[in-house]
Amino acid sequence: RYSLDVTGTRFTSYIISAHDRRQFYEEMKRNDGQVGNFEVALRHKNGLDLSAAISAHYYYDDDGDLVGVEGVVRNISELVLARDDLAREKERVQTTLESIGDGVITTNLAGEIDYMNAVAQRLTGWDFSDANGEALQTVFNIKTTRRDDSVTKQLKRIFESDQSESCVIHNAMLNNKDKERYFLEVTITPIR
Repeated sequence: RYSLDVTGTRFTSYIISAHDRRQFYEEMKRNDGQVGNFEVALRHKNGLDLSAAISAHYYYDDDGDLVGVEGVVRNISELVLARDDLAREKERVQTTLESIGDGVITTNLAGEIDYMNAVAQRLTGWDFSDANGEALQTVFNIKTTRRDDSVTKQLKRIFESDQSESCVIHNAMLNNKDKERYFLEVTITPIR
């Protein structure tokens, strides 16, 4: 950890990018002289670069005249590294899901779609932009040869359970948005 005493100096001179300096001042003006958690790259006096979040406001004297800016600069280098690692991992997973030859649909805990790969979009006839947030059963309308509502029961059981068990539905028939029918083997697996 580094502390940086900038009392009596232009602390913005520690901001590496001229663009970031301009953005900082523009943000201050746009927000009535204050800014919160403005992320920048700073150069410490020892020459090391670090990621920082600046929370600051205009400072006025007793007569109400603007005399400067005061605030707090926090070192968020570890947070930025972790966020960048997470973004790379998400991109890797996204690339993997896109390259799978099977249709992949993920939902939130309420059963609303939050991801579909290209194969799932082609099979269901739904573009992800239209399916995003829709109930799984609306987009992925499957039936089995059984006369009961076993698919609905199995989906409900998986959504309500805190177990990680998978469910395989053999001989499922998908009626897609374009009125085409596909016979599928469906695997439903909770992601925990």
